[in-house]
Amino acid sequence: MEDQPFVSIVIPTLNSSKYILLCLKSIEMLIYPKDRLEVIVADNGSTDETVDIAKGWGACVVDATKLKVGGVRNRGASYAKGRIIAFADSDVLVGKMWIAAAVKSLKNDNIGAVGGVYRSPENGTWVEKAWTIRPVISGVNVDYLAGGSFILKRDIFEKLGGFSEDLIAAEDDDLSQRIRSIQLQLHHTPSCDVIHLGYPKTLIDVARRQVWLGSSLSLKSSEIHNPMTMLTCLFLLASISLFPAALIALKFNAYLIVNIFIIIIIPFIAAAGKSLKGSEYYSRRSQFAKLWIIYFYYFIGKNIGMLSTFSKIYNR
Repeated sequence: MEDQPFVSIVIPTLNSSKYILLCLKSIEMLIYPKDRLEVIVADNGSTDETVDIAKGWGACVVDATKLKVGGVRNRGASYAKGRIIAFADSDVLVGKMWIAAAVKSLKNDNIGAVGGVYRSPENGTWVEKAWTIRPVISGVNVDYLAGGSFILKRDIFEKLGGFSEDLIAAEDDDLSQRIRSIQLQLHHTPSCDVIHLGYPKTLIDVARRQVWLGSSLSLKSSEIHNPMTMLTCLFLLASISLFPAALIALKFNAYLIVNIFIIIIIPFIAAAGKSLKGSEYYSRRSQFAKLWIIYFYYFIGKNIGMLSTFSKIYNR
């Protein structure tokens, strides 16, 4: 069975009754020996029917209450029996060759982890399509892998201490960076791409998600120096400055114009980056204005969340 090693699929979850059965049914369709697979659902304290659905399907459910996302992933992995650990999210659909393709790639000792990109549903809204990544050529080494499709050997995972348990988000980026730091490659294969059902479907959903992420910032140096965080901070400063700028506009209107310009240009910069490097749907100029609108809501939501973070720090 050396060519078909035992694989543990770990799924972190929290109140995902809407999607988890769809995720588990996609795992049922995997072209890989069923007796060489196990599914572990690490539950972060769901209050809906998530746990009952997962148990009813036959998954092993473990308690991962009161842990951040990296800790939830690690708790699930601590129960894994497989020589290979495959991480998926509870709101994704995996393809039939997801495991088989990853196992094949991991035979190369230079490869530290294998994964794919998030794809939007075919019938997704225009907002959902904004986050769809342009298809990547098979066999390409990448800088980062997404946590919703992250497959690696157990010994490498344990050697690096698993995912960081201090981060609110971007724990997959952090582990990706540490894998590369030990001179191993991160490998993308289209067979490991997943359909992401949990993308924001409306502009309000975009703002709500960013309020949560903004309120969860730890303000560590690594987060502050993230380009999107820096743009968010600049957007926040320009927004806060609008009121005093309006008051003195009659005497010094250049101050107001500069702030308005910053508020307009920052979503443009983010939209341009996404269009050029990521989104396949918005690579057309005719669609670019929609992407600008999405990022305007993105920064508004993120700013509200960051203000909440600053308020917590001030009130300590």
